[in-house]
Amino acid sequence: MSDELNPINFTEYFANLKKNHVTNNREQEIRSRQHDLFEDSLQKVALNEFGQRYVKNHDSQSVTAKKNIESMIEKTIMKNTGFYISGVPGSGKTHILLEYFYAIVRKHFSALETLEDYPANYQSWMKGICKYYYASWISDLIRNKQKPVIAKFNLLDDFMVEELDGWMLAGWDTYIEEINRRDCVLIVTSNVSPKDILDKPQYSRILSRMAGNCVQVAVPTKDRRQS
Repeated sequence: MSDELNPINFTEYFANLKKNHVTNNREQEIRSRQHDLFEDSLQKVALNEFGQRYVKNHDSQSVTAKKNIESMIEKTIMKNTGFYISGVPGSGKTHILLEYFYAIVRKHFSALETLEDYPANYQSWMKGICKYYYASWISDLIRNKQKPVIAKFNLLDDFMVEELDGWMLAGWDTYIEEINRRDCVLIVTSNVSPKDILDKPQYSRILSRMAGNCVQVAVPTKDRRQS
């Protein structure tokens, strides 16, 4: 048996190196283009759901209770922890939800490993991951006998902005219960803390369902719009 090493075919060796280099460059170009498409779609969805006023004026560095919110977002993403965030009007609650939206969707984009994982339509993909509703929009959907979209992470802004009763309460109860049934996450903001709703027995079932999904948190009570 010969101990001689097989001779190296340098022509084939360098051809493979060049092929791998071209392939890697091509993959980097695709990933870069997908990143740009993603960020463009992210801003379009944010504008459509939160509105120009909030998106244009949003500053991640100035979010209310930034360190606490960063910790909450991490718990939401890593442990599927929901929160009920209460505070006075103007204390920055909607911007907290916008920060949530950006963080959750970007985290899911960064988790895409192969080129085949990139979605054909980013805007539809995002709405399946994280969906924002102003509370009165839920009531409008119920009133029109339509079902709210339920995503993996659901952002509900300004709960209790209007009084609920009768069949409207039933519709809300069904919405919250469906989020829980699908084992999805709920992030709620409100000007009213849960303890201030306890004297309204008609809300007991909805609060009970929210309590099964959300940890109660109060943000600083200063109205930032007056500063």
